[in-house]
Amino acid sequence: GNTAATGQMGSNNYSGTGQFGRGNDSDTVQKGRDNVSGTLQVGKYNKATTIQRSRRGGNKSLTFQFGYGNRAKTDQKGLRNLAITGQVGIANGAKTYQRGAGNFAATGQAGIWNRSKTKQYGYGHKAVTGQLGIGNRSKTKQRTYNNSALTLQAGAWNRSRTYQN
Repeated sequence: GNTAATGQMGSNNYSGTGQFGRGNDSDTVQKGRDNVSGTLQVGKYNKATTIQRSRRGGNKSLTFQFGYGNRAKTDQKGLRNLAITGQVGIANGAKTYQRGAGNFAATGQAGIWNRSKTKQYGYGHKAVTGQLGIGNRSKTKQRTYNNSALTLQAGAWNRSRTYQN
């Protein structure tokens, strides 16, 4: 597999990564104002990690994966967070962590044995998770402030947990 590593600091950071095949790794780290990252991976056992830090402006991350055994992780800290993750296939996993400010995370998964975890701490929150298929699992945790969570699962033998305070 291939590895793509992107590190950006300052303002108006934009990053896009596309990978096809098996065992690819995409690591994006953005620190500063107005961070935007997009990752597309197609194949097996791919991993996408996006880390964004901002004290001003916003963080926006889009990750899409198609295939088998893929992993996506988005970690955002600071202002107007937004994270959207989409996965289609078998045994994929998505994790989204957001701390501070606007927050919003949407995760969509279609297939079997997929896993989704969203954790949001501080401020606006909103998490939307949709899973279509068999044997999927979803966990959403929101703490302190506005909260909102919508989880929709269609199929069989799916499980969902939501924690709020």
